[in-house]
Amino acid sequence: MFSSSLEAPPPPEALPQDPRKRQRVLVWVTAFSVLGLAWLIKITGEVGSGRSETIDRVLLRRVNLLSQSSEGDWMTPAAKFISLIGNWQFVAPLGALVLFFAWRKRLPWRSFLLYLVSVAGSSALTLAFKYGVNRPRPEIVPPLEKAPFASFPSGHTVFALVVYGFLAHLILSHVDRPSRWLMGLLYGLAVLIAGMVGLTRVYLATHYPTDVVAGFLIGAPLLLTVIALDNHFAPSRDIPTDPPAHAIK
Repeated sequence: MFSSSLEAPPPPEALPQDPRKRQRVLVWVTAFSVLGLAWLIKITGEVGSGRSETIDRVLLRRVNLLSQSSEGDWMTPAAKFISLIGNWQFVAPLGALVLFFAWRKRLPWRSFLLYLVSVAGSSALTLAFKYGVNRPRPEIVPPLEKAPFASFPSGHTVFALVVYGFLAHLILSHVDRPSRWLMGLLYGLAVLIAGMVGLTRVYLATHYPTDVVAGFLIGAPLLLTVIALDNHFAPSRDIPTDPPAHAIK
């Protein structure tokens, strides 16, 4: 007779995973990262040479018209609040919550370390491009918020995409066989937040549109890489077809 209390189901990260699927994911992530890097290099060159100034100025002026309209009375405070979500002053306390979440939910140290790598990588890459390109902040319209450092790229966009994207990944890692609908919802929400943060940076006249695009091109490959590495090195096991010996009386 079988015992009425069989083994508990394996945790999500211990579920069997097809090695070929992992390899395909890594290939796609690598290809996407290479394409993103190529596009980032192209945009960086255009910004450095001044070829992007025309389109940047036109778009910035059009977005700035919203702040001068009657809708600006409520849009400006809302934009400042959304922009705060991507600020390191908000992300840092959020990181403390991640540490608490990791402690309570017993997240593997691999995921915790990769989260730190993603945050540190975001900071390092953002500062490297800011000091390397050294693009001044927009001056063609009065900024609605003060911002330090150079303009290119948008650090708020990088942080928002990487942090919220990885948080979505951590949540999904604790869901047993998450549906595509749930994955699309959480990852889509992370991208939406990052997109809104980027738009508010342009609205507040602290960034040019190409700064925000560059932020996505830096954050997306970094996010996909750490998620792929987390999944790739996650332990997997085979579920036995026969019940375990200790469950048989």
